Amino acid sequence: MILFLLASCQEDLNTPPLIRKVRICSELDQGICNEGIPSFSPTTNTFYVSCLLEQVTEEVEVSFHWFLYEEGQKKLLETMVLKPRELSNKKSSKYELVANLNRSGGAWPAGQYEVEVVLSGLYPFSVIKTFNIE
Repeated sequence: MILFLLASCQEDLNTPPLIRKVRICSELDQGICNEGIPSFSPTTNTFYVSCLLEQVTEEVEVSFHWFLYEEGQKKLLETMVLKPRELSNKKSSKYELVANLNRSGGAWPAGQYEVEVVLSGLYPFSVIKTFNIE
């Protein structure tokens, strides 16, 4: 999984962090997913998830967990954990992040997948996006 820091700008740090504009796609447009796509082909090489993090403080960590539902069981495919502030020398509170999941040979199994974007720190919460391989 690869993660890119795309942009940052200064904002007020007095409110809890937010995850907004969480989208899944197979091609990036100017470094982000402009539209969320609900279904993909088994031959898709890479899935991307992009999100906007706002009001990020020093203690915030972001985790990206990719899952496949297989025979009724939720199977973890890959996880990445990072601190957005460690990715930039700017003291910012707003970041656009992109993470990806690459196919490692063969086709993706048909079924339901999800990516969970988790913020930890003083105000923990998560956003889950699902997609299908058909």
